[in-house]
Amino acid sequence: MKEGEARLTALHYGDENEVNIFVHGYRAISNAEEMKGLATQIMKIKPRGWVYLFHWGSGQWQFKSDIDYSKKVRLTLRTLARGIILPYVAPFKGLWTVLDFKRKERSAEELGKRLKRHISRIPEAKSCKINLIGHSLGARVIHHALQGDWSEYRINDVILLGGAADAECESWDACLKQIKGKVYNAYSRKDKVLSMTPDKRKRIGREPLLKGHKKVVNREYPSFGHTDYWKRLDYIVPRLWDKFKPSSKL
Repeated sequence: MKEGEARLTALHYGDENEVNIFVHGYRAISNAEEMKGLATQIMKIKPRGWVYLFHWGSGQWQFKSDIDYSKKVRLTLRTLARGIILPYVAPFKGLWTVLDFKRKERSAEELGKRLKRHISRIPEAKSCKINLIGHSLGARVIHHALQGDWSEYRINDVILLGGAADAECESWDACLKQIKGKVYNAYSRKDKVLSMTPDKRKRIGREPLLKGHKKVVNREYPSFGHTDYWKRLDYIVPRLWDKFKPSSKL
């Protein structure tokens, strides 16, 4: 899938009056096999109701040698102009990865603004409670989605796993007003991937979000690395999300 493209992929249609939307993160899916593997992990937890994966062009874990260098130079200058601190500039592969992450980060923000448009195509979406579950940059998609007006929908609970969303952002209070339930934030201070993001922003996947807020539940999982959340989804979801009830029909 190309950068900027996205679609809701249906994984299951259940009878419960509930919609569960999972949003993957940076470079999570690059082929059909990875798509199938992620869908399998999601269905292991037996989500209730209608289950979707929000699939977007988050990149691939490979370095392309046929790079348009003029384009990369322009992107580098724009990135530096935004005040971003690059942890390393050599070899070029490292620089390319840094810039690629920042580009996908911006894509996640733009896709978040369009998430409601995708959800509006789900039949009866306005009459169902909707749960949003995001990992890594998927949490950033959700964060920016919630900055819009969801008054016509019932956003129930939001589950964020190793989130690459900004912890110190004034918009969180407004986002919480869009949610009927709570935000459940799973973080790990040993998340090395988030510790190497190319700026000084604090990420919710490494520390608590709005500590002490009545609508936010923070849980630390010190043994988790950044890529462990999908692999152990059946372990973490029932423990983090105390209102989670698996479907009895799966």
